[in-house]
Amino acid sequence: MYNYIEPFITADSVLELFDTVRLRMATHEIDTSLKTKGCQPNNIRAALKQLEKDGYVQIDEHMIDWYIRTGNGATFYDKGGYKVYFEKLNKETEDKKERDKLSDEKLKVDLANAQRVYKTYFSTRAMAIIATIVSITLLLLKLAEVFGWIKSSKQ
Repeated sequence: MYNYIEPFITADSVLELFDTVRLRMATHEIDTSLKTKGCQPNNIRAALKQLEKDGYVQIDEHMIDWYIRTGNGATFYDKGGYKVYFEKLNKETEDKKERDKLSDEKLKVDLANAQRVYKTYFSTRAMAIIATIVSITLLLLKLAEVFGWIKSSKQ
């Protein structure tokens, strides 16, 4: 099975090689040095293409089949290269999955609460109406007592 990350790990090895040897290297030197580290030739070619595409190395204009590491390549290597990039990408993906999971759980709880409130809506409203009727009745009785329309039962 082909591992799509392997050329990127090889690219980190290429940048390391530039860092330890020199800034300008021929393709056959890169091949020889990395083959001794166990890198596959097609991964080395893919790594060089990816590094060139990303602007971390460039083909030397004066010498065919030679590569030069750019300033961006040095900075990228110092920051950890593709390995750190993929670790950060995986962490962000895991964080997003966790946020989505928590959001889904929150929605489930909110839905359950809304259904519970909806089920008790009629009884709550009925009690509020009854309480309002009782309050108005007691208010009217108190007013009638104050104005003397009815006699107080406390006497």
